[in-house]
Amino acid sequence: MNKRRVMAAVLAGVMGCSMIGCSGDKTADTTTSAAKTETTAALVETKASEAAGAVAGEWKPERSINAEIGYAAGGSTDSALRPLFSIAEGIIGQTITVNNTSGASGSTSFQAAMEQAADGYTLVIGAETPALFDAFDLSDYTYDDTEIIMVVASANNNIFVKADSPYQTIEELIDAEVANPGSIVKVASGTCGTNANNSAIIKYFTGADFTAYTADGSSSAVTTVLGGFADFGMGSLATLGDYIESGEIRVLCTVDKERIRDDIPCITEYYPEMEEYLPNTAFYAITVKEGTDPAIIEYYTEVFQQAFESSEYQDMLANVGLTPLGLIGDEAREYIDTYRKNSISVLYDTGAITSSPADLGIE
Repeated sequence: MNKRRVMAAVLAGVMGCSMIGCSGDKTADTTTSAAKTETTAALVETKASEAAGAVAGEWKPERSINAEIGYAAGGSTDSALRPLFSIAEGIIGQTITVNNTSGASGSTSFQAAMEQAADGYTLVIGAETPALFDAFDLSDYTYDDTEIIMVVASANNNIFVKADSPYQTIEELIDAEVANPGSIVKVASGTCGTNANNSAIIKYFTGADFTAYTADGSSSAVTTVLGGFADFGMGSLATLGDYIESGEIRVLCTVDKERIRDDIPCITEYYPEMEEYLPNTAFYAITVKEGTDPAIIEYYTEVFQQAFESSEYQDMLANVGLTPLGLIGDEAREYIDTYRKNSISVLYDTGAITSSPADLGIE
C-alpha cells in the first residue's frame, strides 16, 4: 500500500506538470473557442445571419464573450456545455471563448470570474460545487451572488474501476476497505460537490473511509484509475461513456436509488438504507454576476433556450447520458437552492462538515 501511495503521488506530479503547467496550486488554464477549430468565420457569419431577429431585445454583445469554467478541459462540465456554447455562437454572431481554470473544486475560476465587471461579457460557469463553497471556506462567492441564466443538465454519479479490477461489485469494494482500512484508493474531482457528498454517504452507512486522491477533473480521474494508481473513481457517464464502450473500465454502480442504465445497478440495491439521502447529482449551470442588467439576462436566457432546445444539443445530451433540464428563472433558482439545502444536510448529518444548515443560513 505504501508503494502505491508513493506512486500515486508521483502520478499527481506528472499529471500536474502535463495538465496544469506545474503550478503549485493545481490550477490549470486553457483557453479555446467553443466552436470546432475547422469552423470558419464565414460559417459563423452564416449561422448568425440565419438566426437574425430570432433573439430580440435591448442588448446584444458587440464583441467576443468569455465563458469561465472552473474545471479541466475534457471534464464533465466542459463536455456538457462546450457543445451548447458552439450552437449559441451561431445565434449570437460572436465567439464564446472557453477558459478552463481548474483548482479548488472550481472556486479559483469562480472567484476570478465574479470579480469581473457585470457587463455581459463574462459567463460564470459552474457545476454543483459553487452551491457549497461557503461550507468548505473555498470562496467569498456562491450561486447566491449570481443571476442564473440556465441550469442546463444533471448527471448521476457512478463508481468505476479498471476493467481488470478484482472487484466485481460495489459491495466487494467496500468490504475490502472495511476489512483493511486505508487499503483502497479513491480518486475523484474536487473536495466538495457530488463526489464528496456521496463519499460521505457511503462512509456514514458502511464505515468505508477510502484513501482519497483528488484529481483536477473527471477525465484525469479516469487516467488515474487506468494507470493503476487508484482502485476506483467517481464520475458521470458524460466522461465515462467512451471508456465503458471501449472496455477499459467497468461501472460498479450508480450512486442513486434508481438505475439509469439497465446494465448498471444502483447502490441502494446493495445498501437500501442510503435511499433517504439520494439522489445527489451533479448539474451544470450558466450564470452571470449579480447586478447584471436585466436586459442582458433576458438576452442570454433567450439565446441559451434556443441552443438548448435544438435537436443537435438534445441528441448530444442523450448520447452521453445526461438528463436535460433547461431550467430558467425561479425554477433554476429553486433547483440550486434545493440541492444546496439537501447537500449541506447530508454533509452535516454524516459529519463531513462542522457548520450546520442554520450556520449557513438555511432554514
